[in-house]
Amino acid sequence: MFHPDDPFRAHCRGLYSYVGKGLGRGAGLGAAFAALLSYLALEAGVFGLFGPALAELVSSYGGPTLPWWVWAAAGFAVVAILGHRSIQLSGKLLAILLLAEVAIVLVLDAVVVLSGGGPEGFATGIVSPSQIFSGAPGTGILFAILSFVGFEATAVFRDEVRDPELTIPRATYLSLVTIGVFYTVSSWLLISANGESRVVAETTQNPGTIRNSTTQTYLGAVGTHVVQLQFVTSLFACVLAFLNIASRYLFQMGRRGVPGQRIGIAHPRFQAP
Repeated sequence: MFHPDDPFRAHCRGLYSYVGKGLGRGAGLGAAFAALLSYLALEAGVFGLFGPALAELVSSYGGPTLPWWVWAAAGFAVVAILGHRSIQLSGKLLAILLLAEVAIVLVLDAVVVLSGGGPEGFATGIVSPSQIFSGAPGTGILFAILSFVGFEATAVFRDEVRDPELTIPRATYLSLVTIGVFYTVSSWLLISANGESRVVAETTQNPGTIRNSTTQTYLGAVGTHVVQLQFVTSLFACVLAFLNIASRYLFQMGRRGVPGQRIGIAHPRFQAP
């Protein structure tokens, strides 16, 4: 997508840049506003998860019992401060949180593998066409698409990397491959850990606790506490990432005079939108 000979490379600031080049300025701005609205809607929705999750986590450890919106507001304040700073600070924090979250999942995956799978061994439905197309394939496809949300945002940060012509394509393709392999393997092992014939009934009965119950079985109480904590940190990482993307969409639109050029001015100290 970002080949050195690409004539659009000087204008690549997201998918809307290509829409604008191909279909005109109006269509490009429409795509930009649609993307911006989508990211803001996602961020608002995740805050709706973050607040109750953090409230439950704090109260479970004997902390104060406060309304969920208080915790959501506190999280919003922290995200706003981090978003105001340079991308290096947010990037380092997001990298730490991501590595910690991936690590615990990989540990769980490894334990399931070393245990020989679950009560029925390793699930085989992943290679069975009858299983793949059973149930509601459309829902599965939707889940798969949502698993890749955000990979396209690498282009938005091209102005803030040293060698965008090299870094952006590598980051994009690497994220696609990593996300695909990680979710596929981890989902397969989660199914295996609970038993292929029982996992549907288990997730239907307890859709929000399947990961915790699986972790409790294979990693014990310590692993369960870690997963509960990292569920909250993962939501925080999501809202921080969405804020960084949305602010840069606005910044690039501002540089084009929409909705105003003042929005396209970087902070004089932090060089952030």
